[in-house]
Parts: sequence; structure tokens; C-alpha cells
Amino acid sequence: MSIYCIGASKFGNYSLGLNAVLKVTAATAGLKSNTRFISTPILNKLSDQQQQQHRHHVQTRQFHHTRCNLRMCLPYNCVLVPTRSRWYTNALKGPKQPPTKHLDFDWSGDKQVGHPETDMTQPRVEYKYCSNLLDAPESVKKILSLGFGRSMDMQRHHIDDMLQKIGRHEGDIKSPEAKITMMTVKIRALIPYCLQYRKDKWKKKLLVEMIAKRRKYLKKMKQNDLAKFNWLCKELDIEYIPVPPPEVNFRKTIRMKRRLAVEEECHALVEAKRIAYRMEIEKQRTEFLAEKESIMAKINTELKELDLDGPALLQEVEDKAKKQEEEAEFRKKVLPRANNRYITVRIKES
Repeated sequence: MSIYCIGASKFGNYSLGLNAVLKVTAATAGLKSNTRFISTPILNKLSDQQQQQHRHHVQTRQFHHTRCNLRMCLPYNCVLVPTRSRWYTNALKGPKQPPTKHLDFDWSGDKQVGHPETDMTQPRVEYKYCSNLLDAPESVKKILSLGFGRSMDMQRHHIDDMLQKIGRHEGDIKSPEAKITMMTVKIRALIPYCLQYRKDKWKKKLLVEMIAKRRKYLKKMKQNDLAKFNWLCKELDIEYIPVPPPEVNFRKTIRMKRRLAVEEECHALVEAKRIAYRMEIEKQRTEFLAEKESIMAKINTELKELDLDGPALLQEVEDKAKKQEEEAEFRKKVLPRANNRYITVRIKES
């Protein structure tokens, strides 16, 4: 059975209610294939000549637009349904097609998405530190738990847990790491929502702005305190992804192509010389280690012949060299005089 939806503007101020639509659709299900229906209010508005012409077309199966001035002669086995009821016309479109445009938020740097698994029997944040809740009955504890709360209560619970580990002190919400933590929890809650509800542009706008703001805080922390930046990224399990530079597509001139070719040749030549220098250093290193072993073996044999303690003698030599270095550094110091002249301090050698 084919269903033809014709706008109500073609029939004047005619509107077909829900009951009429259901009756016509149900009546059509058990009819023969050569049966055609048209609503009674429409026929009442037609003249006798038009009604007779329409019945003639239905009986002779001459359902052509050219043979009917009102364009009422549609193919048989169909139902006329006005499109004024929007919910009905949307239902006729079939199942919702998946979006064709790809959407992801991998550039945010969040390795985890959504809230982690939580014990839903825990109390909400506003009742978490209430001492009277410990002696309350089980029904009260259940009503004030996370299981009876909203999604925002779950979000506040995760923010409170993260701030206890990362915050500088209790109730810290103004430090940079606390702000980054709160924004991270909100971002992880918004990402699955925006992927599910693609038409909610306002939430997507908030998510993009929040990711950009967190990137700004992370960039400033990386410049000022690199150790704290690395620790915070490890604790929150996030990755700092800077904004990629814009792609500039410009036409390369002949002079530019020549300059780029010369630069590539220079880089290749420098790399070849660097590799050759490394190989030469490695060769000299092996020769030096072999010569060192032979000299150390000779020194050990001489120490045995003279009956001297090698490690103690080596420690004495190192102490004397260290003392000489300290004296040399002290000699370089300069002391001011009252007449704004400078003299070098000399130490009498022992």
C-alpha cells in the first residue's frame, strides 16, 4: 500500500484529524488492490460534475493528472493524508539515518571519557561531611545517596575526589591545578553527550571553549613550572596537545625552489659529516680504552713490586687534586679596598 501525503493548502482550510487518519489507514489494510479512498469532506466541497468525473476516473482506472483538473486522481490503492500533522509526516520518512560527518574530540588530549565507576551508595557532596548522617536510618541514607541524585551530583562528587588529591589545601578552587582539574572532569562528561546528541550546538560550543581554556592553562604551567606540569598530566591522565600551526599554501617560485634545494643539500652534507665525525670518535675511543688498559696493567705491576696500596694511593692523589682546585678558585676571588681599588688575594703555598 502506498501512502501519498498531499499538503492541506490544496484543499483550502481542510484539516484531517488523528482519528480520521487511523480509520483510513486501518480501512485500507483489508481492501483489494483496486480500491482507492478519498476523504468525505473533500468530496463534499466538490461540485456534482467534479464528483462524477472523479468517480469515472476511479472506476475506469484512468488515474492521470492531465485527466483531472483537481489533481485528485492518484494511483489506486493509496490513501490521501494531509501533511499538516508534522509528527505523522516525520514518521513516514523511515528510520533515522546515522550522521555522515565524522566527529571526535581526540584533539582534546583526554585518554579517559566519561565518569569512572563509583559506589552509588555514597552520600552526595553536600551531605558527605554531615555527622548526623551516620546515625540516620537506611532509608534516609539511600535518599541522600548518589543513586538518587542527578548527573550534576555525580560530577560534583568526582570533582571533590580529584581536588582532594591535587588541590593545594582543603577547599582549593582558585589555583591553576584546581581549575584544570575541574575543567577536565566537565570535559570528560561533555564529550559522550556531544557525540550522542549531535544537534546540541550549544553544548558543543561550551565543550570547545573549555578545551581551549584548559590548553591555555596547561601552556602557562608548562612555561612556568615543568615539573608540576608533568605531575599534573600524569595524575589526570591527559596529554597536552598544542594548537597545530596553520597550513599556508603558497606558490613556490623558481628562486624559492632553488633555495630549498640548496638547503636540503646543505642539511644532507652536515648530516654526512656528523656521522663521519661520530665514527672517528668511536674509533679513537676504542684505541684510548685499549691503551688505558695497558697502562693500568703496567701501573699495577709496579705497585706490586714496590709493595704499595693502590686504592689508598689513588685516594690520596684525588684529595690532593681536589685541594689544589679549591685553592685555585680562592685565588681568583677579588676583595674591594676602601679606595675602591681591587687586589688579588695571594695565598702562601705550603
